Amino acid sequence: MGADETFLDQLTEGIIFSGGTARFDRPKARALAERVLAKLYEIGPFAYPSLLDEEGLRFVYQWDESPPLMTLMLWDGQMWQDMARVPVPEEINNDVNR
Repeated sequence: MGADETFLDQLTEGIIFSGGTARFDRPKARALAERVLAKLYEIGPFAYPSLLDEEGLRFVYQWDESPPLMTLMLWDGQMWQDMARVPVPEEINNDVNR
């Protein structure tokens, strides 16, 4: 399994765990994970403060962490709460930071 596939699998699980405004089934979570990865490749490390906000979830690419992380946050009506952290494989991180 390649780096993209591994990351997408882990991100899908993180999305399901995190919830958001709509509970996600696996196909819907996977589709969102694919959009997040595409956005990551599109804008890379300059995604501040967040890469994508969708369905009550915020995706933050923390390229300055070791290993780099995709942090999933949930809006609770008052503030963003960290819900899941998914390591970004080095192969993806290197491609994004070129």
